[in-house]
Amino acid sequence: MSATKKTVLRTFLYLTLGPFMLGAALEMAGQSPPEKSLDQVQEMTLASDPGVVQHRLQASAALRAEASAGTWADPMLSFGVFAAPIETRNGPQQATASLMQPLPLFGATNVDAALHAERTARANILTDQTQAGAVHQATLAWWNWQLNAANSHLLSDELALIQDMQDLTKQAYTDGQADALALVLLDSELAHRKGLHAQAQANKQLWLQQLHLLSGDSAWTPQPGALVPEASGSFWQWQHQDTTLFFSERLALNAANTASLQEDLSQIGTKPQVSVGVQYFAIGPSEGTAPDAGRDAWLPSIRLSLPIHSKRNSAIRAAATLRTQAAASQTAEARQQRVFILQELQRRWEILAVECTRIEAQLELSEQAIALAETAYTQDSRDLEFVLRLYRKHIELELELLQLYTQAHSTLATLNLMQ
Repeated sequence: MSATKKTVLRTFLYLTLGPFMLGAALEMAGQSPPEKSLDQVQEMTLASDPGVVQHRLQASAALRAEASAGTWADPMLSFGVFAAPIETRNGPQQATASLMQPLPLFGATNVDAALHAERTARANILTDQTQAGAVHQATLAWWNWQLNAANSHLLSDELALIQDMQDLTKQAYTDGQADALALVLLDSELAHRKGLHAQAQANKQLWLQQLHLLSGDSAWTPQPGALVPEASGSFWQWQHQDTTLFFSERLALNAANTASLQEDLSQIGTKPQVSVGVQYFAIGPSEGTAPDAGRDAWLPSIRLSLPIHSKRNSAIRAAATLRTQAAASQTAEARQQRVFILQELQRRWEILAVECTRIEAQLELSEQAIALAETAYTQDSRDLEFVLRLYRKHIELELELLQLYTQAHSTLATLNLMQ
């Protein structure tokens, strides 16, 4: 009996304590479908996400539109025909034509080019932000799948062991070496673990479906990965650089620059618009004696707009000034939010580091306790109920550690989403 107990307990330790760091716990049986790494899933998500595709096209359109920045306005060509020719000294005027070229306002070309550059920059920021959001969703789904895959695997191994223990205890009960309470305890433990295993399996399938939806492909499965890193010390180093701007701050700065340029453009727009060109007059045959009789006429001309509607111009300038002030306030607000968010993320990160260190220390003590309990159980100095309590506590600590590391990976994904 003692030898059989020892074999069962060592099997349990191999199945539960051995895969604790999840290198072996996440190995899946079977060869199909093909496995994808997190980087591959992120690339697939970026290639298939409709929002990412939309913003990439908009960024390309903004870049193409930059080619029109600073170009001159199109020339104006006009024609006219006299219904009844007007007799002049040179002869009858039959038709007229004019070609006028508006000249750009002084400084307007450079401002227009700068505005187009800001529009392109905004489109690129929105593209980066949308891509970060898609990657964030895929990353969260990935780590939640890993968590439930690990839980499912560990619980499945534990179920197999508890069933073996159940068979062993039933035989011992038949031989009069165990009481009914041990059987009841095993039945209760088995039912509890079956429920947890079914829940982990269902959650695993749900996260897999979400990964397939995000990636646009269902003919693959996630590659097993360790939730708990091998070098946990370096993992807990805070990975944010203070000089890195959040997307919200970059957009606010872009809005401030755009508003400032629009204010400059509104000031330039109050200046007179100059157009230069030439007019042509078609003269019919003339019997006059003048030297230029019957000769067509050309008239160089200059046109000048008169921005005399001061109320409209003042309103345009005032609106532009207010937009600039609003954009400056938006930038200040974005900077303030960045500080608050970073403080919250760093606080959460530090709490997770402390909690994980605490649980890892508890797990080391739990392993020592299980080793002592194994020896005591094989020597019949400890009962099965006591040993099972130690096993269950150890499994609970493992699952809690997996949850904490999943939250840590989610925190990193959130940090990457913001910047």
